[in-house]
Amino acid sequence: MDLIETGKIVNTHGIRGEVKVMPWCDSPEDFYEFENLYLKSGTCLEIEALRVHKDTVIIKFKNINSINEAEKYRNYVLYADKEDFMLEEDCFFIADLMGIEVYDEKSNEFYGTITEVLQNGAKDVFVIKNKETGKEYLLPYIDETVIEIDIKDKKMKIRPLEGLFE
Repeated sequence: MDLIETGKIVNTHGIRGEVKVMPWCDSPEDFYEFENLYLKSGTCLEIEALRVHKDTVIIKFKNINSINEAEKYRNYVLYADKEDFMLEEDCFFIADLMGIEVYDEKSNEFYGTITEVLQNGAKDVFVIKNKETGKEYLLPYIDETVIEIDIKDKKMKIRPLEGLFE
């Protein structure tokens, strides 16, 4: 099983064992796709009930039936199995983009590897670091620049903006 961070339990909710989760997904509604969530230890928490409340998710896990039991899980990070996500075509997990090697689509020149993805609201921006030169570059994730992403082979083909790698 390949687990990915999906949110953090930030508080209890009510007296019947519910927890309040700050989601780290694209949308709190993504949690409706899950039947189970996991702790870092691999412990499975089966979801009994779930609802979205504003920008958080209220979850009732099976076998957690009181505020005292729920309190034990405060500040725990929750994980989901990657296979439980329904990703649209050409959508990726940020974690899968880390370490991808970036090459020019025409010359096959190596520019560096993706070390970070900045999410600024409009478009994601890839931080590409070239270890040989020590330089970092910012590449916007737009159709004009990103030609192909091969997650399996950890390679990306790009058409760089003029002057980006100079």
